[in-house]
Amino acid sequence: MFRDCAVDKPARLLERSVRIDYRPNVTPRPGSTDCYHAEVLLVVSPAGSPEVGTARLERTNEAGFGQAVLASIGSWRYEPAEKSGQSVRQIVRERRVFAIAVTVARVGQTARPPTPPPCR
Repeated sequence: MFRDCAVDKPARLLERSVRIDYRPNVTPRPGSTDCYHAEVLLVVSPAGSPEVGTARLERTNEAGFGQAVLASIGSWRYEPAEKSGQSVRQIVRERRVFAIAVTVARVGQTARPPTPPPCR
């Protein structure tokens, strides 16, 4: 098992738009943007699939979102890491961000979402 700095070609997530089933417990205020983030550490197999049992939540600003990210890991697919021309297991760190913006408009007006702050 290797870190990304120890391989010739690091594992690469093939699809970044994997669905994460998350519904916040609070409703954002009108005109506001709420950001949620989670960082996970996991092992990607030589076949390019996450080893789900190795996944752990490193950081999050909302536990429910962090658990939703962990639950989605089984559907992630990677191009596997390579070392000396062979596919190898690699430890991968992934970060997921989710933002909700609430916009209020008068009847007949076009709603414009607020400019969201960068989610970090």
